[in-house]
Amino acid sequence: PKSWIGMFKTGEPHAGMAKANNHELSFKYLENKPGGNFTFTAPTEEGNYDFRMFEKSNGKEVATLKFTVITK
Repeated sequence: PKSWIGMFKTGEPHAGMAKANNHELSFKYLENKPGGNFTFTAPTEEGNYDFRMFEKSNGKEVATLKFTVITK
């Protein structure tokens, strides 16, 4: 498996890469980049979401960033 970052609806379990796979709304592979930017399309539904980063060597979630979508 490859390291990746995914966007999830808040409430999905934090259970590691294997359990998270196929529950993400969208994802990007990190491709061994030491840093940089990734572009995601914002969800159209209001609510709370997470970006979660998974590390390939152990399959663990190594970072989470929470955000809220509000439409006007």
